[in-house]
Amino acid sequence: MAFDVVIRGGTVVDGTGAPPVKADIGISGDRITAIGDIPESASDGARTIDASGMHVSPGFIDVHSHADAALLNDGQHASGVRQGVTTEIISPDGLTLAPLSADNYKMYNWYLSGILGLAPDDLDMSSIEAARKNYHGKTACNVAMFAAHGPIRLETAGT
Repeated sequence: MAFDVVIRGGTVVDGTGAPPVKADIGISGDRITAIGDIPESASDGARTIDASGMHVSPGFIDVHSHADAALLNDGQHASGVRQGVTTEIISPDGLTLAPLSADNYKMYNWYLSGILGLAPDDLDMSSIEAARKNYHGKTACNVAMFAAHGPIRLETAGT
């Protein structure tokens, strides 16, 4: 099997609770396709990363993130990704920018900017589906969101 990337000699912590093991990791495209002792011949042409003396693990999930606007302004999200965060769960505490009408979005965007940052003014946040489209395929990490009570209350009961 040919790999695009081989991570060699790291201590793999897989997140299952199993004891860590020293192993190589083979990556093809965007998938881990092998974990174990990968022969040198299988890594011909692959980018090789020496992880000796380091721990290797799957990505981390930030289960309480207020990165709503940060992700919309800079999808690379280096502040999270460099810490190993591969999934951000946004809209905790009932605070987020969807689902909101255009007028309420502009007002609530400003109101929540001290917590969430200031998101672009021209986004469609009229539904959870519309909001998800603003993140999907546009961020370096996965994004999941709640249907938060703040915007739902604002849309139904007003200010």
